[in-house]
Amino acid sequence: MHINIPVIAMTAHALAGEKEKCIQAGMNDYLSKPFKEKELLIKIARWGNDMAESKKIIDLSFLMSQTRNNSIFIMEMINLFKEQNPKETAALKNAIAALDYPEIYRLTHTIRNTTGFFGLNKLVGDELLSIEKLAKLKTGIEKIEELFAKVEPVCKKAVEELQIIDSALLP
Repeated sequence: MHINIPVIAMTAHALAGEKEKCIQAGMNDYLSKPFKEKELLIKIARWGNDMAESKKIIDLSFLMSQTRNNSIFIMEMINLFKEQNPKETAALKNAIAALDYPEIYRLTHTIRNTTGFFGLNKLVGDELLSIEKLAKLKTGIEKIEELFAKVEPVCKKAVEELQIIDSALLP
């Protein structure tokens, strides 16, 4: 699993062009020594906020409210999703390739229901619903493929995010 963690270079070299060298070497930011604690904290906050805003897609608020913050049950749901969703997504991909509309409908319906627990329907709910409708009509395989191409990476990213959730993070 690849994790993208921002790196802030800290160096005693305050020469012109040093920041550019650090950025070219793959660093995300630069801080010259000596520095004030506040400068470092500002950079950490900036990069931390950038990562949180641009990366996070899981929202446990619905699941937490429905279970009254039952952390044991929430972890069971997370583990079940991590195990089942990749299998269901792969099976859906195969059903689409086989033009198996009843199976496309069944799997999409299951995926749509489970993704809702993790706040993913705001990202792919419309696509999943459209796939269900088209599968029920047994038509539009090109559109189904196009919609699935949006759903698949979201499901993959959700599973990756859930891999790092620990029960300690839950209330």
